Amino acid sequence: MGPHGAGKTTLCRAVENRIRTVLHELPVVVPDVARHRLQGAASGEGRIAQDDIIETQLRIEGLFAQASDVVVFDNTSAGHLAYHRYWNGIENEALRERVAASMAGYSAVLWLPPNPAHLVDDGLRPTDPAFQAEITERQRTILAELNVTFEVVEDWSAWTDAEWDVGLRRWTATRPEREERRKQYVTAVGVVRRGDDVLFVKRHDERIRAADARWDLPGGRVEFGEAPALTVEREIFEETGYLVQCERPLRAVQSNRWQLGDLREEHVLVLGFEASIMVEHAFDVSTDHGVADIRWASLSSMAEENLLPGIATFVAESFAP
Repeated sequence: MGPHGAGKTTLCRAVENRIRTVLHELPVVVPDVARHRLQGAASGEGRIAQDDIIETQLRIEGLFAQASDVVVFDNTSAGHLAYHRYWNGIENEALRERVAASMAGYSAVLWLPPNPAHLVDDGLRPTDPAFQAEITERQRTILAELNVTFEVVEDWSAWTDAEWDVGLRRWTATRPEREERRKQYVTAVGVVRRGDDVLFVKRHDERIRAADARWDLPGGRVEFGEAPALTVEREIFEETGYLVQCERPLRAVQSNRWQLGDLREEHVLVLGFEASIMVEHAFDVSTDHGVADIRWASLSSMAEENLLPGIATFVAESFAP
């Protein structure tokens, strides 16, 4: 990444060729979104286009980062965030958090400083030195804000084969193997009712930031050879202290895909069961079982954005006539 005209596209082509010859892999190369989305817009229209550009970049990062072992991006969402802030004059905290989560998927970020030799007036973006300096400062600031480790790349055209080999292996050193990056497993949760109230647990999850501090139904991962109904009974006892018995399986199945950073991700299939309390013996909750709190509450009293995906569907099915 870097300001317009830094030579990102040229470097991308060089990296692609070296990946083919050094790592013997076929990379996916994603060109600069802005070059294709602005489409000759004047600067005034360009301000409006910034939302579209960064949304497109975030979407593509999500798609391509999971579609191939090696993906090379001409620019990043952090790079576009600098232009977004410049043109719109605002700092969108929600957008910043989305960019931070997306940037966590990169195994390496290379930053190129301004290079007048590569700067071409494409009719889309200003080329004056003051603008280049402003974007440069904003990009460096954003990378620091997001705690993104990056490497400044200069004079790379003179690199020897040995330098390329060292660089490529360093940039991909933290990239786990495909089978280590993707995990799939099944969990089972229970809908335990007391009148109109349902037993909820508040997750404590340091691995999956998107799930941390959100409300869930008690349950957990189905162990090898374990019946899902037994999983529910065991996990509810571990997490809440209630001894329950599963009554019937629910028809709904929830599919969740979680990003863990460093290109790792988990695909979780969630099964649901109705369960009834056999022995009421709640004990103090321990984060050792991934639970920060437990609560009896009606579904209507729980804010949907604070619930994990699919939970409302399980509860609604359980209460359906």
